[in-house]
Amino acid sequence: MLARAFQYKEALTRVVVKSLDDPFYDYLWDFYTDFNVNIADSNCYNQQWVSLDNTFNVIGYFGAEIDRSCNSVSSIRIANFCKDKSIAFSCDLKEFFIRLFFRYNYSKIDFSVVVGCRNEAIYDKFINRYGGRIVGTFKNHRRLQNGSLVDMKYYEIAKGKFEDKAKVLHPNQLKKYENKNEKR
Repeated sequence: MLARAFQYKEALTRVVVKSLDDPFYDYLWDFYTDFNVNIADSNCYNQQWVSLDNTFNVIGYFGAEIDRSCNSVSSIRIANFCKDKSIAFSCDLKEFFIRLFFRYNYSKIDFSVVVGCRNEAIYDKFINRYGGRIVGTFKNHRRLQNGSLVDMKYYEIAKGKFEDKAKVLHPNQLKKYENKNEKR
């Protein structure tokens, strides 16, 4: 279940700080990481949610930086704090993209992943499934917490392409946004 990160700031901070000392999450954090989770007071330039399990524990984080000049998402941060596969997190990831495109009507989403991390194949499959594309790879582009320099793969997905695929794959999930968008 997705919930606004603002409502779960303390719980999210605890989960993030715990993950900083776990090598399992090295790909997620930059070399210098602020221990205060920066949750915005508004959604003007950021959209931030947490993924919750069925007992309302924070199991993930989704953040989107908004570029208002072209009404798009310039980058996203996705953090899955479950070491095992989580159906709840996967469903929330799909809902995160659906909300960005259909609730907030952003025109496209750009994002990246550390090349070689365990989620790269998942993002490749996701972007292929929903009509996005791999833009390219930047060599030695980011320093991780463990000090290593890594390559970054960049993706983009446009609303129109996503919508075409999502209408076929998830028609019921999109219905809750149809009437709201028609009134605009």
